[in-house]
Amino acid sequence: MIRKVRTAHIFLPVILFCALAGCGGSTTPPKTTTAGAGAPDKGHHDDHGHDHDKHDSKSKEGTILSCAAVIKEVDSLRVKIRDGFSKNDLDGADGPVHEVGHMLEDLKELVAKESLTDAQKDTANKSINALFEAFGSLDKTIHSGKGKTYSDLATEIDKAIADLQEIFPQPSQQEASP
Repeated sequence: MIRKVRTAHIFLPVILFCALAGCGGSTTPPKTTTAGAGAPDKGHHDDHGHDHDKHDSKSKEGTILSCAAVIKEVDSLRVKIRDGFSKNDLDGADGPVHEVGHMLEDLKELVAKESLTDAQKDTANKSINALFEAFGSLDKTIHSGKGKTYSDLATEIDKAIADLQEIFPQPSQQEASP
């Protein structure tokens, strides 16, 4: 059973990445539920310590967050992951790695609904996919001990987040602009 759980942790980011990468050309907005076709099986939901039903990018008041707010959360989780790796606390980085995956799923859906230029959508989707790949690699490292460390991927992660922040600036950044 433990081997199945570890295998699920290794392959889940790859499966999520592939599933989301294939959705980019659809004109129908993706569903916001985590159940159904393409979703991880029930065993994945029960085998590790986080609740998939509570991952929607919503504020504490229950309103759906903006792209800028989700990116801010991803950046906050990035810091927790970076700190976990720097302290060799991979267990501490594990939860944030899974949470960032859920946030990126939601961000992909939110970006699809935004009124953006084709270039902005392309940049946003490439950045999200780069983050899926990078954090998926870190998840592999956490669960198998084989793979890249945060420092190996820091530049790529930082660039992807910066590119997203340029498209979706934080409210304080918007107020500072004339």
